[in-house]
Amino acid sequence: VQAIEGKGGVINEADKAALDAIKAELDDLKDTAQGLVTALPDSTAKDGLQGRLDALNTEVPAVNDTDGDGIDDTLEQYIEDLMKAAEAAYKKAHEDLTTAQSDKIISQIEHDALVKAFNEAQVAKDAAQIEVDKLVTSDGKTDFQDRLDALKDITIPTVTDANNNGVDDATDLAEAEAVVKAAEEAYGKAQEAINTADTNGNGL
Repeated sequence: VQAIEGKGGVINEADKAALDAIKAELDDLKDTAQGLVTALPDSTAKDGLQGRLDALNTEVPAVNDTDGDGIDDTLEQYIEDLMKAAEAAYKKAHEDLTTAQSDKIISQIEHDALVKAFNEAQVAKDAAQIEVDKLVTSDGKTDFQDRLDALKDITIPTVTDANNNGVDDATDLAEAEAVVKAAEEAYGKAQEAINTADTNGNGL
């Protein structure tokens, strides 16, 4: 009975069987007392005893932990829904990361989407964790916690394509530097030709 009291109102099949047995013993005792009280002659004392017997009503609660994992079935379903939401959110975040890294380029748009997906995953996980933390120690709580612990965070990669043009920023920079250098060389040669042609220095 003490073990049942420490479970926060969670009743499994074994608990109910134990409580039913206790109730049967109590009912037998009450029936014995009722027979004795009934046999008494009418009196105020008899009425008092009958009133006390009438107040002895014991109801055994229904089973609310059908799988015997130590968690109320309704609460367990609620937490299970939170768990599934968290697991789905983490799965999406990991899939989004794999997709974003497939071309070895991370655009700003991809980066922002990954941050959003990861934040949503963390919010979903936190919501489930809050409810799991409230549970009394049980096999069900351990199972839920193991599933939460299995949800691994993703590492958001650094943006390598800030202008979202599909080309690595380092490549863009190298190309721009090459073109600028070529332009400088072209301008230098042109200016040299102009200087050579303009022997009188008047620019004509």
